[in-house]
Amino acid sequence: MILSFCFIFAVIGCNRQYYRQKADTDVYHLINTAPKDERWELTDYTIQAKPESRFYDPFDPDCEPMPPDDVKAHQKMRTVYGMETEEWDVNHPHTPHVENPYWQQYLTLNDHGELVLDRKGAFQLAQIHSSEFQTALENLYMSALDVSFQRFQFDTQFDALSSLIYGTSGANKNSRWTAENGLNLNKMSVSGGEYMIGIANSLTWTLAGPKESGPGTVISMSILQPLLREGGRAIVLEELTKAERNLLANIRQMAFYRQGFYNTVVAGGRSVGMPTASGTPTGNSTGISRSGGYISLLAQQIQIQNQRSDVVSQQETQIQLLELFQADRLNDRLQVEQAKSGYLRSLNQLLEQQTDYDTSVDQFLVATVGLPPDLKVKVEDPLVDQFELMSPQLSLLQGEIADLLQEVRNDERPIPENALDRLIKISTAVRAEIVTIRGEIEKLDKAVPERIQNLKFLQERLVAIGREGDKDAYSVDEFVKRVERVHTWMPYYEKNLQVIDDLLHHVSKQDKDIIANLLHQGKIDPKSVPLLQHLELSSLLEETRKIQEAAPGGENPLESERLTDPYIREAQKDPYRHYLIRIANRLLQEVRFLSVNQARARLDTITIIPIDITPETSLKIAALNRLDWMNERTRLVNSWRNIEVAANKLRGYLNLKFNGEIGTPHDKPLEFQSSRSSLSVGAEFKAPLTRLAERNEYRTALIEYQRARRNYYRYVDEVHSGLREKLRRIQTAQLDFEVQRESVNVAVSKVILAQMNLEKPQPVGQVRTKMNNTLARDLTEALSSLLDDQNALMNLWVNYYCLRLSLCLDLGLIQLDEDGMWLDPGSMRESDYIRFTQPENSPEYPDGNPPETVADISGLNPVFPQELAEPESVNLVEQANPNENTVARNVPVTSVSPVQPVPPRKTPPEAEDSAVSDSTPLIPSQNDRRHSENTRKPTDRSTVTKRSEQVPLALSPSGRARSRSNVSQAGFAVSNPDLQTDSEPE
Repeated sequence: MILSFCFIFAVIGCNRQYYRQKADTDVYHLINTAPKDERWELTDYTIQAKPESRFYDPFDPDCEPMPPDDVKAHQKMRTVYGMETEEWDVNHPHTPHVENPYWQQYLTLNDHGELVLDRKGAFQLAQIHSSEFQTALENLYMSALDVSFQRFQFDTQFDALSSLIYGTSGANKNSRWTAENGLNLNKMSVSGGEYMIGIANSLTWTLAGPKESGPGTVISMSILQPLLREGGRAIVLEELTKAERNLLANIRQMAFYRQGFYNTVVAGGRSVGMPTASGTPTGNSTGISRSGGYISLLAQQIQIQNQRSDVVSQQETQIQLLELFQADRLNDRLQVEQAKSGYLRSLNQLLEQQTDYDTSVDQFLVATVGLPPDLKVKVEDPLVDQFELMSPQLSLLQGEIADLLQEVRNDERPIPENALDRLIKISTAVRAEIVTIRGEIEKLDKAVPERIQNLKFLQERLVAIGREGDKDAYSVDEFVKRVERVHTWMPYYEKNLQVIDDLLHHVSKQDKDIIANLLHQGKIDPKSVPLLQHLELSSLLEETRKIQEAAPGGENPLESERLTDPYIREAQKDPYRHYLIRIANRLLQEVRFLSVNQARARLDTITIIPIDITPETSLKIAALNRLDWMNERTRLVNSWRNIEVAANKLRGYLNLKFNGEIGTPHDKPLEFQSSRSSLSVGAEFKAPLTRLAERNEYRTALIEYQRARRNYYRYVDEVHSGLREKLRRIQTAQLDFEVQRESVNVAVSKVILAQMNLEKPQPVGQVRTKMNNTLARDLTEALSSLLDDQNALMNLWVNYYCLRLSLCLDLGLIQLDEDGMWLDPGSMRESDYIRFTQPENSPEYPDGNPPETVADISGLNPVFPQELAEPESVNLVEQANPNENTVARNVPVTSVSPVQPVPPRKTPPEAEDSAVSDSTPLIPSQNDRRHSENTRKPTDRSTVTKRSEQVPLALSPSGRARSRSNVSQAGFAVSNPDLQTDSEPE
């Protein structure tokens, strides 16, 4: 009955859902119970897509509907090679959707239907919608499946077999039905032994012929224990060991991939390797990060804003030059055309930048985040807002003044009725911006101590590397002077704007015709004379008064020949228009000066976070903390373990065998009898006479290990080279940033001087002089230079930000919070991460530099080529004290022991895990140095102990020391149980 039930269960089996859920349960359990460490902990791991994801599947995963198919290819589902196939499309439901049709309902849009995208939102959306990130999660899942299979090999396995057979012979003279049922239990031990216990039951119904048998039962057992080939724990457990090690490596790689994925999304850095479905993941260098990804979109926004400001300035320059030419102040039309060319070129660049920005947004959405390009997004993040040196609001007000001036200057049309009201509104808005600028000056004051500290740090860096640099760029005194200049000029600009505002309101209270008439007659309200003096109109009024007083009786002073100055004639021709133009021009000039002061305050507030760390220290930190480096050590040891596995196959077979069974008589299926039993015990030996395939496999394993060794130190070299290049670029960027800041200051001064030359007033009543022929060129070039320097400064800062982020990734110190945002560690200095426990000028080590501690290789004698041992002596260089003169001496080879054994050190229990996984020496380092040192002087136990205390500590970004093992420059760890933990860095 039991066997029959097993037969029915085996036929029916479990449904698809059961197997899928069972696999999920096993995998999630394996990942959650893997060795824990905060550096690679995966919280809430799952491969189930969220409902808001584009690739979320809303249908039953065990009964998927058929997606849309190609028309021609679909015909092959009906008929293939002239044969009709099963109509799957008829027996299964259909869906017109490939992506989740409801994912957009989960997006949070603003009032304009836009998705506001900041750094946090971009990374979170990328984790939800990126198919590449989902693939990495699935690879980790499949790596855990391999572990579940290898563990299953050592579980007790049951097999149920059942058959029902009809047989006949002799033209139906002998026919019968036979039912056979069996249940087998299989078990493999850790030593390679295979145990099998089976129970079989048979039942025969004879239809014709003699009745040969009835029901019967047999219980059998067999044991096979290999002793040589395929025997022993090391060999039998190797595949499970590899699978477990690979799963741990893939868990670490997933954590490292997520860190690299953040770098890719935010900074556009090269993607690091993802987990693999099988095997150990491969580590790779992260490369040199340059601005890209999300941060490049922010940079493009600032460049567009700078370009808009340049367009406004170029347009106003072109209009002013045209007016000067028409007023006979310029004798060359070429300058006007040059200015117009500069304006059109700047306008075309603005259009191109806007087009490039839209394309970049589409590419970022599709390639990085995994969203469709037609999604309306608004990229908004305060990261680079500090590089809006020219306030967008002030730039907008300048544009409004320029537009108003263009309308008023057109003497072919009447002055707009609301011209004065518009000027008053603009003046009020400008004065409101003063509050904002005052707040930015306060930020500058708060940043002064940090800026001074950074400048001193850069001065020391220049001296240390012997690099020439502009002294003003790194001068603390020059910086303080710039800050004082910002404070000094601010009250002056406020006073001027207040005067202009008062004048506008004074004029608005009177009829414009009265003002025009008074100005026309050279008479004005005395109360407004100081205001007009400020607007440089007093000289015009004084001149017209003199003309009026000197005119004969009855003569119209406006028709006097003494009015030879075209400037005066133009003013008297249309006094109110002239008045508005003058006051608008002065307001535009004051707004420009105010913008410049704001730009200087913002410019000197910008700081860069200093990094002062050596390549040697950075390599040690990376060796202890980089997760993919841990995996590379895992890969190397896996290749070394393959040698023993391949070598085991070279041995012969020597197996112990045991077989036994006991049965029952016919028609008595439960009555077991000893007479129906059998037993056999023996040994089986197969000599290793033919081992060609095994020989090749063994030799391949040796070669693969040598390749793995080369790959490992090549990986270390690549990481080291990448760190050195990053640190060089960081060092250069720190110095260049101050130079570029000074370039922006110079560019601002050039624009101010050029604009002052353009707007320089001409004394009334004097002969009008021609303006400089290079005026247009100078101003256009000054504006273009300012634009280029602004963009270069921002690009330097953005690239520096990306380099810092990439450096943290390369060091294994990048940390993301619960929302996926980078926890910026701030400044990184040598003393924050490495300290030496041995004080300087120790009596034992007068130079303060203890000899390098090497790994314990007692009992290991390295093999050297014979030709290297033939010379009678070798030249050894004494390196015990680098401060003393080196002394060369000849030492006979016969007196040199290749390796001096070092007593092994005991590892404390709490350090065993880390010593095995991260810090176990893989290759003896510095054998040659060890060779020469042991020749020069003996080493006792106390010396070894004291030397081991000199290894550095790697600290976490929070500044707390972690009990780790020292790693030499080549990346080979040296265990040091004497390190103190939870100590602050010196």
